[in-house]
Amino acid sequence: MFKDLPEVELKKGIIKANNLLNSSLVDSNFDFVYDNEYTIIFKEKPNTTQQQLLVSGTITDEQGMPLPGLTVYISSTQPNMEQGENGSKTMVRGTVTDFDGKFSIQADKGQFLVITV
Repeated sequence: MFKDLPEVELKKGIIKANNLLNSSLVDSNFDFVYDNEYTIIFKEKPNTTQQQLLVSGTITDEQGMPLPGLTVYISSTQPNMEQGENGSKTMVRGTVTDFDGKFSIQADKGQFLVITV
């Protein structure tokens, strides 16, 4: 686990394990937690980079006619339509369909696409 990490220079004296581990793991994919007084658990850091997606499309009615002016937005939580909650409290970014009903918007993997009138 420590094989490709930079060496940490230590001098004679006392250093807390917490400080030593923070210095050692600063450039790694690992983090640590203390389970109890004598146990340190190493775990992989979560991936903080999100996978960006470009979501685009055309919104039409039942007859295939484009629907301009609809609000299209990305929500960080899934809306609960049964309770009338459209998710706007957690809106990340939004856009509006153009004259031809087309839209294009950036989203992160795991977010939700919401379309409202």
